Amino acid sequence: PAPSPQAAPASNVNPTVVQNFAAAVEPHIQELITQAQTTYSIPPDEKTLYQQIANKAREVVNAHKTSPNGDSVQVLSKLQNALMEYKRELTQPIMDRSPAGMQGRTDKLRQKLSGLEADLVAAKPGGPAGAGSPPAPSPQAAPAS
Repeated sequence: PAPSPQAAPASNVNPTVVQNFAAAVEPHIQELITQAQTTYSIPPDEKTLYQQIANKAREVVNAHKTSPNGDSVQVLSKLQNALMEYKRELTQPIMDRSPAGMQGRTDKLRQKLSGLEADLVAAKPGGPAGAGSPPAPSPQAAPAS
């Protein structure tokens, strides 16, 4: 029987298609940064988070351009949709300006940022094996004799 495609991801990767998807995502990243800088209705911490999200998105795109894998097209496509969604959210009027409402907004943005962190880890060669955990065990792990 033929080996499953997962066994050799390189065979089902078309770098050209990945580059095209990456190229489609990039303008949205720039627009998000510009919108974050020019939208005066959102508080400064949200502006900062949107810019961090955009920069992290760019890192994800670059990681997939550098080393495309079987998930690249799906990840980039999802990223493009997410960026379009963020641009919409950014320009929506803020309905709940209570401290809790504003905290909820920044919490949501932080979740988006950590989601991109995970995408970035998964995009790097070697995959998501160590997602979220430090790459090397800490020195304290050695038994003290």
